[in-house]
Amino acid sequence: CAGTPINLSANITGGNGGPYQYRWQSYPPHFNSTQSNPMDTPLVSTTYFIFSQSGGCVDSSSVQVIVDNTASSSFVIQPDTSCQTDLISISYLGNTGDTSNFTWKYSGANVLAGKGRGPFTLSYPKPGYDTVTLNVTNPDGCNSTTTKEVYVVPAPNDTFTAVPRQGCEPLTVDFTAPAASGATYNWSFGDGGTSNTQDPNHTYLNGIYNVSLTVTTSNGQCS
Repeated sequence: CAGTPINLSANITGGNGGPYQYRWQSYPPHFNSTQSNPMDTPLVSTTYFIFSQSGGCVDSSSVQVIVDNTASSSFVIQPDTSCQTDLISISYLGNTGDTSNFTWKYSGANVLAGKGRGPFTLSYPKPGYDTVTLNVTNPDGCNSTTTKEVYVVPAPNDTFTAVPRQGCEPLTVDFTAPAASGATYNWSFGDGGTSNTQDPNHTYLNGIYNVSLTVTTSNGQCS
């Protein structure tokens, strides 16, 4: 497989019995050595030439090393930072064919759709950092592994209290929302009134009103 180390060995006899001089070359031309037993990591099929010298005599030989097709495990996570309620898409970017073996590993994810090369749709029920790993082994036995990280942002707490819930008009109601570092608050009081403070108060006239609160996390993504 591409990038697998190989050992080259020259067994020289004859001539004046040594010492022998060695000169290795390759085609495609990426390798040179004067050692008797050098090492290389070819990325493509390569022919190696060995030139040996003893006294004034020179001999040569060659050997071909076949490099099998490379496996690719490249993929993309979209988005790689998401909210607990979001769906995450994973798409394979490599050119390895369907006859290869694709092994995906997800720590903490629910796989909603996808198989083989993908694409996949995932959801993460718990916040925090998780990893996605893909190992691809092609029919030649060459493999590649890629691991990427995904971060799931904790969902903000948007429960709140209102005191009092009823009374005579004009009725001033105190609203209290859970504290969240760096979060923003958007209140809609049901009568056209709004507020961006965490714990506002609002005065109502006669009627029944539906109040809503949207809390957005400090990274501006989850609400």
